[in-house]
Formats: sequence, C-alpha cells, structure tokens
Amino acid sequence: MTKTISMRGDMYPISTRIFYYLLATLVFWTIFPLLSQISFDSYGDMFENYVWGIRWQWGNDAHPPLFGWTVAAWFELFPRTRLNYWLLAALNLTISLGFMIVIARRFLNERQQDCTLLIALFMPLLGFQAIRYNANAAMLPYWAATIFFYIRLYEKGRLIDAAALGLVAALAMLSKYFSATLIITLFIHAMTVPHIRSMVFGRVGLVATAVFLAVLLPHIIWLIDNDFRPFVFAASEQGNDSISNIIYRQAEFFIGQIVYLLPGFVALAFFRSFHEGLQIFNFSHVPQKFKNPMVAIILWAFVGPIIAAMLIALVMWTPLTSNWSLPIHIVAPLLVVLFLPAEKFELRPWVGPLVFSLFCTVALIASPFLKNADLAKPRGISVMPYEELAQQAEAIWHEAGYDRLLAFGGDNTLTYGMAFSAEGKKQTIFQTNPAYNPWLDMKDFKREALLVICEEANCVKDWQDDGWKLTSLPALQVDALKGAGGPSTYQYYIWAARR
Repeated sequence: MTKTISMRGDMYPISTRIFYYLLATLVFWTIFPLLSQISFDSYGDMFENYVWGIRWQWGNDAHPPLFGWTVAAWFELFPRTRLNYWLLAALNLTISLGFMIVIARRFLNERQQDCTLLIALFMPLLGFQAIRYNANAAMLPYWAATIFFYIRLYEKGRLIDAAALGLVAALAMLSKYFSATLIITLFIHAMTVPHIRSMVFGRVGLVATAVFLAVLLPHIIWLIDNDFRPFVFAASEQGNDSISNIIYRQAEFFIGQIVYLLPGFVALAFFRSFHEGLQIFNFSHVPQKFKNPMVAIILWAFVGPIIAAMLIALVMWTPLTSNWSLPIHIVAPLLVVLFLPAEKFELRPWVGPLVFSLFCTVALIASPFLKNADLAKPRGISVMPYEELAQQAEAIWHEAGYDRLLAFGGDNTLTYGMAFSAEGKKQTIFQTNPAYNPWLDMKDFKREALLVICEEANCVKDWQDDGWKLTSLPALQVDALKGAGGPSTYQYYIWAARR
C-alpha cells in the first residue's frame, strides 16, 4: 500500500533494480541507433552541433552554445565515431532519467519507480527523438535538474539549493531559449505557494537570481554584440507565419502532447488484467494523488510550459513545432504511472522487467530492417558518404600541392558532415564575409587556403565578390552507399580559396 510522503518527510528508497534499468537504457539507446540508422539524422543537426561546438563561441546564429560545447568537449575525450556520438546521446537521456527517479522517490514506491523507466522507454520523445542529440534533447538533463532543485528548495529552503537551481536553470537556457517556458512556470507556481513566495523575495531568491545571471552574462554580452541574431532567427525563420499555419501549428503542438503520452498508457496496460472488466479504465483514485504537493509541482512542470510555449508563440507570431516539447516530457512518466493503482505493481512484479526486455529485443531484431528502410530513402543528408567525401577532398587537395587544410566552405550540409568525418579538427566558414566568422583568423588564409565545395559551379560568385581568390580543383565524385536511394554517384565542384 502506498504511503503518503510529507513535504519534509521520509522518501521511498531507490532499489538496486533502478541502476540495472538505467544501465540497460544506456546500452540499448547506444546500440539500437548504431544498428538501425545509416547516419545521424536527415537534418544534419548532429554534424552542426560539432562544428558549432569547436568554435567555442558564446553563441550561434540560431541557438545558445551549450549543446555544441558538450559535443566538442565529448570528442576531445573520445574518438569522433558514430558509436561515441550515440553513446553521448544515450548518456544524456540516462542522466535525465536518473534525475526523474530522484524526483519520483518523493511519491512513488520502488515498483512504481521501476515502471516510470518502462513508460519512458515506450514514449517516443524520451527515446527515438531524444537519441538525436540536438538543442531539444540537450535540454533534458537541465530541465530535470531544474525541477529537482526547485523541489529541494520547496522542501528545505537552503541557499545551496537556491544556488544549484540558478546554475541548472541557466544551463537549461544556454541549451535552448525554450527553457524560459519552464522557468516562467516555476516562478508562477512559486507565487501561488506562500512559503516559496517569501523565499523568492528574500535571500534565497537573490542567490538563485545572482547565480543565474552570472552564468548567463557572457552569453548576454554576446547577444548584444551580435544584434540578438538567435532571436531574429526564432522570430522570422521558423516557416510560414500565415494565420492558418499559426493556428494549425498551435493545434498540432497541443494535440501532439496528448499523442506523445499515449504509448506510456500502453505500457501501463501490461499491468492490468482483462478479468477486471470495465475496471481496467477506472482512474477514480487519480484525483487523490494530485493532492500531494510534490505531484502538484510535477503537474505544473508539465502543463505550464505547454501553455507558456503556446502563448509566447502567439505573441511572437511564430509557428510552433511539436518536438520542441521534448524536455517537457521528462516528467510525463511520473504522471502517467499514477493512473495505475500502486497495488497492481506488487501483484505482478515480473511484468516490468519482462516488457522492458521484450521491447529492447524486438527493437534490436527490427534494427537491420529499419536500417535498410532508412538507406533506401533518397535523402542526401542521411545517406551521404561523408567519410569518403572528406577523404577524397583531402587527397585532391594534397595532389594539387596544398599543405594544411584548415577549413571547409560552401554548402553547409556538405561542409558540416565533412568537417565531422575528416581527420584532425577542421573548421567551417559560415559566410564569405570574414566579419561573420570570428572563430577563424582570416590572416591565415593569405598564406594558407580553405576548400570550397558546392553542387553548382556558379556558387563561388559570392566568394569572388567578397575578395576571395579561387583556384579550381578537379571535381570530386564519390559513389553512393550500397543500396542507398537517390543518385548512384555524387559529384561536387571544389576550389582552393585565399584572401
């Protein structure tokens, strides 16, 4: 029988089973994408993360810098391979789920905690989407940590927790500005709770705010120096901003949150019995659960950012995208598990490990078929032979008598993938205008050259207009991956460019 956890009372223990579940999660989400995916994604985000990260700038044109730094730092420690990239994404998710469990122990017993990890396995945003490490996935651990330290502040009101809250909230913002929806939500919640409200306007609030601003200050300075370019991107480059599309995307975003929850309820169904008849749909016990102040905070942390995101998007007149809500769902398993009476988990303790194992087994068996299906799709970004492109480009470069290859320029999707796949650490140039590339010393390109690669021969006009001197090199041609959809070969024009 589930006991009630008081605001400052004892918490349920975390069983050793949790650590096995987390380890299994880490291993599964590392191996599954390695076996089922040709490349990282069809948008090039994971290549982009790397090339942005190695610039070590305090900001980027579209996003804050933390997720890029994370990737750059990771590959300072580990070889730049697909396995290690998937490992980073899986570790990011596993750490997030670990925070979810230390939150859960305040109102969920050991069997219920186990089930939250099973529910997370079934939820697409906490699996198939989260393993594509990008700005959305990068928010996950910082959202979970922000909620955790907010709860700690609620429970104890210590300055150390206030400082930690300020730190992780700032790191969430440095991952993606969407994190503002969580911070706004928790602030509004604090205003509704007398003892938290008094802390916000006292020393606790001062410490949290000071740490938050101190961590963000270098990025704020960068934003001012760069004309707030990420905000311009967010406001003006998210697609069609017609009334019909804005309304459609608002509805899609809202409905998407419900649809993303449904697989979690499928996981719960395994603990039910058909002998229960219509009682299988009986959730009469649920309202009582939400009287627990800890559960109420989790509900706020889930619903609040959804509402805030929709309102902010309307104010900015920006189309929403449903997968932006990925970090919101880090608390979703904690809410879904409450829809099953606690005693059901005790009656069938074997169900959780069995279903978890079956899910992973079926997914791994299906992985080669998924890989072949992914390969057959004629999408250049996902099936592009980047390693071969990078190797042949360098071979042509050295055969033409050039020494070091410092950077790539030209088509972004090509240069990003090639920079990740090439030997050494190759930078990419963002635009032909040197002012937009502070991570590069343009004086280097009076002595050395960079390699420009494009699909079309006339793409170098902008380079010439900006004062670059270009020397044409032999065309680069590589075969497509065996079995890949689309063209059988890829051919590109390349040049050596100097200032």
